[in-house]
Amino acid sequence: MGLTGKFSLVFNMLLGLILLIATASYSSFLYIHKAEEEIRLSNQINHLVLQIDLGQHKARQLISSFYHHHQLTSPQEANERYAKPAIEAFTHVIALSDELQQLLSQNNSPISFTDSEVNLPLYLASSKYFADTATATIELVTKREAPVSGIQAKLQTISSQIDKELQSFPALRNRYAEVVIFYKEYLLSRKQAVMESALVILSEIVATIDTSSDFSKEQKLLFSKYQTEFISFTQELLEVDHAIGNTLHEFSAQEQTTTPISQKLIAESRDKIARSTRKIQYTQRVISFFNLTTALVAIFTVLILARLMHTSVTRKVLRLEKVAEQYSQGNLEIRAPVEGDDELGRLGTRFNAMASRVNDLVVTLEKIVVKRTSDLETSEAFYRQLFDHGSNAIAIYQPVNNGKEFIIVDFNKVAEQTEKLKRDDIIGKNVKEVFPALQESGLLDVFKEVWESDEPFFHPPFYYNDGRIEGWRQNRVYKLPTGEIVSMYDDLTLQKQAEEEKQVMEQQLLQAQKMEAIGLLAGGVAHDLNNMLTSIVNYPEILLLQLPEDSPYRSPIDKIRESGLRAAAVVADLLTVARGVAKQMETVDVNTLLATFLESPEFEQIETDHPHVSYVNEPGKHLPAVSCSPVHIMQCIMNLVLNGSEAISGTGLITLHSRAETVEQALAVKYGIEPGPYVVIGVSDTGSGIPQEDLDHIFEPFYTKKVMGKKSGTGLGLSIVWNTMLDHNGKAIVHSSQRGSHFDLYFPATRQTPVAHQKKPILKELQGKGETILVVDDEPQLRIIASQIIERLGYTAIAKGSGEEALEYMENNTVDLLLLDMIMDPGLNGRETYEKILSIHPNQKALLVSGYSETVEVEKAFALGASAFLKKPYSMHELGVAFKKIFTSEDKGAVA
Repeated sequence: MGLTGKFSLVFNMLLGLILLIATASYSSFLYIHKAEEEIRLSNQINHLVLQIDLGQHKARQLISSFYHHHQLTSPQEANERYAKPAIEAFTHVIALSDELQQLLSQNNSPISFTDSEVNLPLYLASSKYFADTATATIELVTKREAPVSGIQAKLQTISSQIDKELQSFPALRNRYAEVVIFYKEYLLSRKQAVMESALVILSEIVATIDTSSDFSKEQKLLFSKYQTEFISFTQELLEVDHAIGNTLHEFSAQEQTTTPISQKLIAESRDKIARSTRKIQYTQRVISFFNLTTALVAIFTVLILARLMHTSVTRKVLRLEKVAEQYSQGNLEIRAPVEGDDELGRLGTRFNAMASRVNDLVVTLEKIVVKRTSDLETSEAFYRQLFDHGSNAIAIYQPVNNGKEFIIVDFNKVAEQTEKLKRDDIIGKNVKEVFPALQESGLLDVFKEVWESDEPFFHPPFYYNDGRIEGWRQNRVYKLPTGEIVSMYDDLTLQKQAEEEKQVMEQQLLQAQKMEAIGLLAGGVAHDLNNMLTSIVNYPEILLLQLPEDSPYRSPIDKIRESGLRAAAVVADLLTVARGVAKQMETVDVNTLLATFLESPEFEQIETDHPHVSYVNEPGKHLPAVSCSPVHIMQCIMNLVLNGSEAISGTGLITLHSRAETVEQALAVKYGIEPGPYVVIGVSDTGSGIPQEDLDHIFEPFYTKKVMGKKSGTGLGLSIVWNTMLDHNGKAIVHSSQRGSHFDLYFPATRQTPVAHQKKPILKELQGKGETILVVDDEPQLRIIASQIIERLGYTAIAKGSGEEALEYMENNTVDLLLLDMIMDPGLNGRETYEKILSIHPNQKALLVSGYSETVEVEKAFALGASAFLKKPYSMHELGVAFKKIFTSEDKGAVA
């Protein structure tokens, strides 16, 4: 017999024994389970019968107590103490009877009463009948003895009325007392004869009243009515008492009938329990003996089969295993013994043939391996040279977990330098561990796609940043024949930075060219307007000095002057856009500037115009000072606050704050400023924000979304901010979203200490001492105005209309100061005129004026020795301050 037949025989014999034991065990289990179920149901029947008997007994006792005690207590108390608990007990017994009936009606009920002498339907219905009888008894007693509506109460009422009507007739009243005595005796004995005697006496009394003349007709009818009602209630009382007696008799008869039935049920259920218990014990003994016998047979069989299998199978297998072990350890000469012609014998023969062929192959392979090893060492050295010294960074990854994860298996030197990592530190690590932010770039998905499709993939440049490594990368991904993924990539960070810097510089150049073009146009217009506005501003000042305080013309003239000043402010904005700010640089604290602005009339007017907006100032602490023109910075802050207020449609918030910030190289290139320490003034609003398409144009002159002609609708506010910051070597940065806009003004920080501001002098303090001032201006009207102001200030004025006339005058005369217009056409301009006059009078002082802001010509004039510069239109006070500084100070180049 072969191995297959031997194993089939063993397993079939064991399987037969197992099935025999299982079948016997299962059959005994079913038999025992059925017996246990009979025991359980019998116990349940026994328990229900006992509960029904106990409940009926309790209910009968309560009904009996109710009947015997209702006369001793009030009806309500008897009803609560006995009647209601009795009804509840009967209700519970009825529920138990229904449960017992359902249990006995089941197909698997252990007790059958089909052939029994027990009247089961009578027993099951007795509880409901007891309840109905008890309820009827309680109702009869209640009907008889209710306090007001009961029969006895009604008889008592009629008896009292009869007694009351007979108070005037002693003889009849005494006779009626006998009726009452007989009635009370009936209540104690419940004998019908006693009640009939009472009715006879009552009939005699009524007959006597009918024949007596002492009673009226109405009284006779009344007594006749009383008699009829008394007789009716008496008959009803007798019937109720008879019914109560019958129900009490039925209680006793029912109890005598049901007691044997319950005893029979209990006896039969207990007998069934005993029989089922004996079945279980017998079955357990039989199955235990059967299982023990079967187990002994199985053990004996297994021992015989094991001995047979060891002799014919196991011993041969162990010999083959020992030969295979020695062969695996390198003993290629060993051969297996061949015993018999079964499967193991044939296996030994084939093993020996295979060992012979392998032995021949090993000798051949050893020669091939020696040659291939030498070739691989040469290829490995060549590959490593190419791998490590190529121009690209190269990383090789081994896919694991079905391509969901990748392990680093190699890393060339360029990659080490690019990522600042050591190859030996990362080999064998998960790529996510070394490059945790790689998933967001999509490169891991590319690895998986290339691994699945075997197709190379070019991943476009992307920005990588995991907090340690950051920069631009460009990848080409391949799959090797061995299954590894190769990523060749370049570091494009420097190239991207250069492109960004170039783009920023191009945008800045374009913006500068655009601003310069617009500025040239604005500057030309502003120069002519300033010359005109000088008259509009200065003539009202001269007139106001001549008019009395109560003159009706003072108000209109003052309004003309204010209008001129407002127009001059607009022109000043145009000049700021065109040429930059005419500035006197001071070292100030930005927190002081913010506090001064919040106390200014301009801010008060903004608050008045926008009552729905709240304003908060959050000054930074320990900020360095900045060098700036305070008046122009205040103008920038006002423009930003005003724009933010007008951007808020409902209630909102404007926040002003200051902070110190160090601008690094990358951010400096982006902003177009020098790296280093800066002080930042921020203005934020909670308006609707600036649309993205407008952000690139908001600093352009006349670019506005406001309605032209209304307040602050010229479109110059943000252009002034831009040019002012540019003139201060700073930058205006804007950020906007749907939650509002935020402007940051970057000022270079300085280590100088802020200067204290001096009190503005009054006009009386600006009076001169008769010094001679030569006015040189090509506008006749401006010469007249300047001369009148000079005379009013206590100086001597001489006017000339061109640089040539002034030069001719100065050849033969001297003056204390030149008031010199910088733009004169045709002929010499201001700088040329001053240069030629200095050749005649080397120390000549000069005050320069112009409708433009400071220009190259003004700077050249300062270099020649000019004392100060004023921008047209100037006021009498500004001119007086400039004169006073020039005549009392030796400082050159200060701006008045």
